[in-house]
Amino acid sequence: MATYWHPDDANADSETLDAANSLQAYDLILTGDFNKRHKLWEAKRRRARPRARRLADWATEHGSSLLVRNKPTHRRGGVIDNFFALA
Repeated sequence: MATYWHPDDANADSETLDAANSLQAYDLILTGDFNKRHKLWEAKRRRARPRARRLADWATEHGSSLLVRNKPTHRRGGVIDNFFALA
């Protein structure tokens, strides 16, 4: 299991995904406060910023399962906290 908190730093995004890639040989649950909004986990979302697209691309590329989808994780709505499972 790996957890992530988003410090609003593009380098942290890369480091997190690189670390997750290094764990591909294991079953993995990646959870975190990513602060990324994307239609992959928030159906009503129309646009995504590049860093949200990178996370979505990584999740799709690695065949991850989203454990929470379309359920707000922020007090004002929106899905910014995610749970990905890779097996």
